Amino acid sequence: MDKASIENMTSKNFSNLGRTFTDFPILWWKKMRLSKKIFEVKGIENISHEFAKGKGVIASQHIRSLDFAGRSLSKYPIISMYKPFEMI
Repeated sequence: MDKASIENMTSKNFSNLGRTFTDFPILWWKKMRLSKKIFEVKGIENISHEFAKGKGVIASQHIRSLDFAGRSLSKYPIISMYKPFEMI
């Protein structure tokens, strides 16, 4: 990867990180009905369907959406896992 690409990716990463400072307070302190105006869950019926059959579901998403997904899926018996970042 050339220097310009790395700088561009770094800039986008920090921009995305900055958005967490506005997103997380909404997740932590706002009522769920207000949070639903900010994010949309598609395909939730698939999760309900599999649980109704006694099956489990493995979901994978990007790191920022993991927090939103956790809140929106909190009515289900879920466990979240992640691999901590390694500083290089």
